[in-house]
Amino acid sequence: MAQQEAYAATEATPNFTRYWAGEAAATFEADFAEYRKDGVTITGLDTFYFREVTSLKDGRAVVAYCEDQSKAYLKNAETGKVDKTPTTLNSYIDARATMEKSGDGWQVVDYQATRGSKECRDEA
Repeated sequence: MAQQEAYAATEATPNFTRYWAGEAAATFEADFAEYRKDGVTITGLDTFYFREVTSLKDGRAVVAYCEDQSKAYLKNAETGKVDKTPTTLNSYIDARATMEKSGDGWQVVDYQATRGSKECRDEA
């Protein structure tokens, strides 16, 4: 949710920097900058499901999950106009977040995603 909050704000928020670090954070921060440059933000519903911890050892965990962006859209930040794009296979993402124990919480340090996941679409 911190990631979505930052996309809506088009900048790294305190929640984002609490839960995202290193290259994983840098990749998304570049996206936020592009959103600002393009004058867009996000709106709609972004659904996450089938979360599963696939590995947990040495202070690291890998969390696998699906993401359904079929009801998530870009919105013009100035006019408020929403770009309601059609749902396609690319609306479904198979994601893996590698997390490390950091202080009293966890941070995403590596993030891999495959857009166009038939498996995630079929389970949505």
